[in-house]
Amino acid sequence: MRAFKDPQEQAIWNWLTGTSPTRAAGNKPSPARMPRHRQARPRTPRQIAEDEGLVGLFAPVQGPRKPAPPVAERDRTVAYLLRRHRHRSEAGPLADRWLAACGTFARMREWAEAIGPRSAPAAARLREEGLVLNDLEVHIAGISARRRLRNDEPVEQIIAALRMLGET
Repeated sequence: MRAFKDPQEQAIWNWLTGTSPTRAAGNKPSPARMPRHRQARPRTPRQIAEDEGLVGLFAPVQGPRKPAPPVAERDRTVAYLLRRHRHRSEAGPLADRWLAACGTFARMREWAEAIGPRSAPAAARLREEGLVLNDLEVHIAGISARRRLRNDEPVEQIIAALRMLGET
C-alpha cells in the first residue's frame, strides 16, 4: 500500500485502488472493485408491469405473433391509389371502377401500373375484348399499345389496331 503524507490524497488513492483499510458498511465500492459486465438490456413493458404488480394487462405469449387479418380488397385499392396519386375525393370511386374491371387488388395493380391509374374504363374494355397485359407490348406504328394508352389515345382505336395486326 502506498503511503501519502496528505490524508486526502491517501483517501483518494485508497478509493481509486479499492484498498480501503476500514470499509464501513454502506460505503460504495471503488471503481477498481466495480464489476465489469455488460449493461443489462432495457426492461420490456411486460416486465415493468409484472414488477409493478399490474398482472393481466398483457395477454400471455404463446408463440409467434399471428399475421394481421387480410385487408379488404377495396381498402387496399383505395390505399394504393392514395399512395400513388393523393386525390382523396377520387380514390373511392376510382377504386370501385378498378375492382369492377379487374376483380382483385393484384390484377388491378398490374393494370394500373401498365396503363395508368386513371384508366380503369380502358382496362375494363381491354379485358372484355380478351386482351392481356402482354398484348399491350405490341407496337402500332412504332409505339407500343401501352404507351398509346398512357398518352390518352382512345381505347377503341387501339383495340381496332391490335385486331388488324392480329389478322395479318
